[in-house]
Amino acid sequence: MLSGLLMKQRAPCRTAAAVLQRRQLSAAAATGSCVAIGLGNMGAPLAGRIAAKFPTSAFDMSSAAAERHAAEYGSVALSGAEELNAAVAAAEVVVTCLPNTDATLATVDLVRPSLKPGTVWIDATSGKSEDAAALAAELWEKHSVRYLDCAVSGGPKGATNGILAALVGGDKATFEGVEPVISTFSDKITHLGPAGSGHLVKAINNALLAASASRRPLRTLSPTHRERKQAQPPKRRSVVRSLQRSLPPLLTAADSGLRVRVAQIC
Repeated sequence: MLSGLLMKQRAPCRTAAAVLQRRQLSAAAATGSCVAIGLGNMGAPLAGRIAAKFPTSAFDMSSAAAERHAAEYGSVALSGAEELNAAVAAAEVVVTCLPNTDATLATVDLVRPSLKPGTVWIDATSGKSEDAAALAAELWEKHSVRYLDCAVSGGPKGATNGILAALVGGDKATFEGVEPVISTFSDKITHLGPAGSGHLVKAINNALLAASASRRPLRTLSPTHRERKQAQPPKRRSVVRSLQRSLPPLLTAADSGLRVRVAQIC
């Protein structure tokens, strides 16, 4: 078990203590069990990749989805809050792949009674960076649980083939310890900095893509369509405004290399 091993990192992660922590986490991840929550178009194949290498229990609000996952990927289907809590209590790693941060927060509340020190929570949800940072702090302070935001890109096909790109934020030693789990569904993994960094960089990427799309020439569009498009406020503005709110505090909290890695990835 990992109880008591995850010490808050204040020194550089390459200290002897951090190296030992990473090795202990890696050993636990290699032998422990995982709980995968969220079996949608992306979550099902992602959890399937994990189940191919680690003992995995799978949960979804739809019990039928969990049963299908068990039949297709060999996971253990969970049905209802009681079974989910029992599985979380026994697991070393919890992986969520849900529609948004609100769903992740609701899931945390659902399994809160079963959270134990040493558990690692990997959140592959498309979430909000500021909420991820706050959740990481809360889980550590109240439960001694480490949280990693793991924004993924590549779609269901990428998840099926294990070739997603994973942008990860959170404690460095924890990330290195559970990297074998993340590598089951991703072949392009980047640790960016503190919790929230993964969701932040994905938001930057989405904003840049939206901005790029908005500059495409309109001369191939019909006049009626062009007029409709011009009458609508650009959707990217809300994305950019969210980015402007969350970027400065996270860059302040992040290590000095985050700016460079953001530029390299985006």
